[in-house]
Amino acid sequence: FPVAYILKPQIEERMENVITQNDLKMFRLQLLNDIRQIVDEKLSAMSAPIVNDWIKAGTARKILDMSPGSLQNLSIAGRIRFKKIRGSYYYNLKDINNLFK
Repeated sequence: FPVAYILKPQIEERMENVITQNDLKMFRLQLLNDIRQIVDEKLSAMSAPIVNDWIKAGTARKILDMSPGSLQNLSIAGRIRFKKIRGSYYYNLKDINNLFK
């Protein structure tokens, strides 16, 4: 067998693993789109519509950047008023804003 015939599969295998500039551009665009999507989701969660100054627990936690337990401790201590409606907890936005004053 000629040497070129023996080495041909190895060369083709290595060529499949080569990353081109086009591959890097595509990866960069996909990464930027993924980051934009994550940022948009976070911003939309923080600007959720407010109904009668009561917001859902998840939105309250994102505004305060705290765990569910910490939010519950604030409500137990009476620092934030809350309501339970159909299994979901809602927290008073004015009370949350007063925490920062």
